[in-house]
Amino acid sequence: MAMRSQRSRVRDVAATVVRAGDAPDAGSTTLSPRDAADGDPRAWAWVLDDLTDTFLAVHCPHCGADVPIAVGDYGDHSAIRDRHRGDIDRRPLRPAPAKELSPLGARLLSIATRDGQVSLARGLPYLFGTAQCPPCANPFAIAPAFEKRFASDGEPRLPGT
Repeated sequence: MAMRSQRSRVRDVAATVVRAGDAPDAGSTTLSPRDAADGDPRAWAWVLDDLTDTFLAVHCPHCGADVPIAVGDYGDHSAIRDRHRGDIDRRPLRPAPAKELSPLGARLLSIATRDGQVSLARGLPYLFGTAQCPPCANPFAIAPAFEKRFASDGEPRLPGT
């Protein structure tokens, strides 16, 4: 129960980006409006519940293909989703080094680390890293593709996950 409450706290803190100066409590790190300009905080608050076994659907910015992104126990990869065979043509994700994270990514990683959220802290560098599109083989940044998919349909998770 404590882990769930901490995950909810990280999610709530991420959501405060949209409300400047609204900190959950005096001991919390709050995200600034400047950090919000680096990404859509609603998208990140939506996914930050758990990165133990997360599957996101993004579009490749080069060819437009649907690219499943897996982060967690199932692996850290992009793939082609086959209806009968699952994820095929898996390509490993490249996590962003901590020093190269965007301000939003660095802030979220700092909060997850501070609050002892091991799965979030492990997964965030992958979500702010790069993936390779299996159909066209071009690399792309996951975070902007994720935010764009969230903005377009609000459901960047794969159906059934």
